[in-house]
Amino acid sequence: MQQIFHKVFALIRSANSNPIKPEAKASVTIIISVFAFLFFVVRLGGFQELEFRVYDYLTQAKAYLDKSHQAYPVSILLLNENDIHQHGPYPFSDNFINLILQRIEQFQPRVIGLDIYRDTPTREGTEKLIKTINSFNDIIVINKFKSSNSPGVFVMPELDNPGKIGFSDLLQDSDGIVRRGLLYLDDGQTSQRSFALQLALAYLKSENITEEPAKPESKTLKLGRAVFTPLDSNDGGYVNADARGYQFLLDFSQQPNTLRRFSVDELLGDAIDPGLIKDQVVIIGISADSTNDVFLVPTRNASGYPQSISGTELHGMIVNQLIHAALSGCSLLITLPDTMELLLLLACCILGTLFAQMAKSISRLLLVGVFGILLPLSVEYLSFSLGFWMPMGSASMAWLVSSILTIAFLTHHEKRQKQQALTLFGHYLSPAIAEHIWQQRDSWLQSGKPKPQEMSTTILFSDIKGFTQVADQLEPDIFMDWLNEYFDAMSGIIISHDGIVVRFIGDAILAAFGIPIPRHSENEIAEDAQQAVRCAL
Repeated sequence: MQQIFHKVFALIRSANSNPIKPEAKASVTIIISVFAFLFFVVRLGGFQELEFRVYDYLTQAKAYLDKSHQAYPVSILLLNENDIHQHGPYPFSDNFINLILQRIEQFQPRVIGLDIYRDTPTREGTEKLIKTINSFNDIIVINKFKSSNSPGVFVMPELDNPGKIGFSDLLQDSDGIVRRGLLYLDDGQTSQRSFALQLALAYLKSENITEEPAKPESKTLKLGRAVFTPLDSNDGGYVNADARGYQFLLDFSQQPNTLRRFSVDELLGDAIDPGLIKDQVVIIGISADSTNDVFLVPTRNASGYPQSISGTELHGMIVNQLIHAALSGCSLLITLPDTMELLLLLACCILGTLFAQMAKSISRLLLVGVFGILLPLSVEYLSFSLGFWMPMGSASMAWLVSSILTIAFLTHHEKRQKQQALTLFGHYLSPAIAEHIWQQRDSWLQSGKPKPQEMSTTILFSDIKGFTQVADQLEPDIFMDWLNEYFDAMSGIIISHDGIVVRFIGDAILAAFGIPIPRHSENEIAEDAQQAVRCAL
């Protein structure tokens, strides 16, 4: 009986006896291949758009969950289409802008930001406007930085005071969404502060806060209790991004509609709350379709599309972030080193492969796939809430691809093993018994060998009458063909009655019924005996 079990499990024992199993070799190959492939895809920017989408949804979730109601020191005055019709045409005259500035100054703001270009005299009132801007130290005007891609927009020569000018340039990613802010830009000769930084510094001046290096000979910048680290071209989900100037990731947990605002009619009609201006940062800008000063941000509108806001609102949000960070020391969104991101990618390749190997059913395989998506994204959400942008879109893909390839290999490998095993079983067992043994193969083995079992078995022994005389009369080759044909026919009859061929002894055949699947009840044992009798007949 033991000899039969050795024959039945010969293939399985040989597979288990290999020092390095095919599964282990395949796993290492899959991990290395997937990691190498995705590494190059990441470096080529293949996942940048995916990482942007995940980043946007995390930003939206953070904005939704942020229930803080702190007082924001920024108020905005947005001139709209009605104001253009009433006080225009556009561009507004210097006299009208001067009137607004004079009126706001009466309420004693800390600083006023004029987010409207004044590069050339515009109709009447230019001298008055120049005098007003130069007379008050708390008025900041904008220009557009000159670069290889833009000729820039300069202020009038009479307003050319570096301490009262800030560039209004905003960075848009490849999908048109603004996710990064600028503190400084330089052309290799001179460096200039951004409009938002100038406003924040003017506000923080009364708090005795100014910008300074966080460490000697370091690129990090200290602003009050906040420390800024410049964003590099491959930080976070970015790949070969334009890293000019001093960039940082923007925080959109504050929604644009939370900025306090007032209208020009309220200002000029003495209907304004003085608290909106006194001791505040006041930004004057334009929000009109005809001016096309609109930018997309990561947060979504009710339709699920990126929210569009005016450039003035965006500057206001950046100013608020800088002031809030400087005063409270709240964590700024930072990125992980490239080495850490690569280790996370490799870890997900390994975990995806290992979990796929442990899955033994379709339901578990589905769980592995779902887990491979949810776990990395959950890690990214947790890190994002703690102030780290840990891009995990590529890591989720690493998990899924590794799992799919591992499952494909295991399925192919098991199918091949099963085919080989059933071919071997076919000489001794019926297809039903062979299939049952294959499905229960793990429970039949102990330390790589068939597990000893006690069974009740019915034995059938048969031989050929007059075999010796027949053998003496036939030529050897004819005799062997005749004998093999007889054995094949007899084996088929035995197998068709759920028996197994134990061995061939000369012309004799030893068959057994009731093995290798244990049969314990009296009815089962009687049925085996009946099958043996039917087979004999």
